Amino acid sequence: MEHPREGDVESPTGAPAQVIDPRRGGDRNFDLYVTCLYWAITTISTVGFGDIHPNTPGEKIYTSVVMVTGVGVYAVIISAFGAVIASSDARGGQPEG
Repeated sequence: MEHPREGDVESPTGAPAQVIDPRRGGDRNFDLYVTCLYWAITTISTVGFGDIHPNTPGEKIYTSVVMVTGVGVYAVIISAFGAVIASSDARGGQPEG
């Protein structure tokens, strides 16, 4: 039986899956931890798994940093709007400034 080649494969459920070839060398555990961290960040940030996604650990780390940065930017913007609304409520409907 032939081993699946490294990279993207389709699981029996139709969901994308990763195959890490242990014959490739390198630190297999590191690859698995990075893949798990990427999966968790992608799921929590609600970005989702698209047709194009990172394959190497470096790509996954970079993509994870970009997702966390994006979530942070949205959090700052939403909190700024919340502060403006809260200050306008405290002043009787007049925005601060």
